[in-house]
Amino acid sequence: MCGRLTLTANYKEKIRALFDDVTSEAWLPPRYNITPGQRLPVLTTPGKRHMDWQLWGWNASMPGRAPLINARGETVHRLPTFRDAFRERRCLIFADGFYEWHRVAKQRPQPYYFKRADGAAFPLAGMWRADAVPSCVIITTEANGLMHPVHHRMPVIFTPESAMRWLDPDTHPDTLVNMLQPFPSEAMTCHPVSDRVNRAGEEGETLVEPVRILEQPGLF
Repeated sequence: MCGRLTLTANYKEKIRALFDDVTSEAWLPPRYNITPGQRLPVLTTPGKRHMDWQLWGWNASMPGRAPLINARGETVHRLPTFRDAFRERRCLIFADGFYEWHRVAKQRPQPYYFKRADGAAFPLAGMWRADAVPSCVIITTEANGLMHPVHHRMPVIFTPESAMRWLDPDTHPDTLVNMLQPFPSEAMTCHPVSDRVNRAGEEGETLVEPVRILEQPGLF
């Protein structure tokens, strides 16, 4: 599950450090608590590096169901819901951090903030759909060693090189599936943050600041 992202201060410069020719008609203000249903920066083609802003989440086909915000990397190439998009509408979704919650029975879930150790932005594996308003989903995979004590899933994070292979229409489907792997633990860092981030309306850079918590056995 990946349900909260950040695009912190200087995210525009961070994205352009990955791809210096990226353009966008608008660069939205920094965000520290991006939730499903809000806009994310998305790149859909390997040649023209024009970045769009798409809604996070596909409307479910059955009434009353919550929007689809994630797709499992292990099955995304064969499930009818995602199969065509995996083949024809892959995209990159940019962020520079994400939150996940550690859940222990009878204890309040503790949020953690994950990011690259060097603070860089990263491209996430995604797919998009041409609804009335274009929308996107994030592909997830099994957690790496850093992530696993908190949660068993994580978003698929690419390097700039693998990101371009993901967008390339000539990349073989088997290669695409094999690319959906955990990002190396040693290239990431995490820390506990305030449970203020639980509330979708909360914003601001203090949300990503470390907090002290009671020691939880088995964590790190």
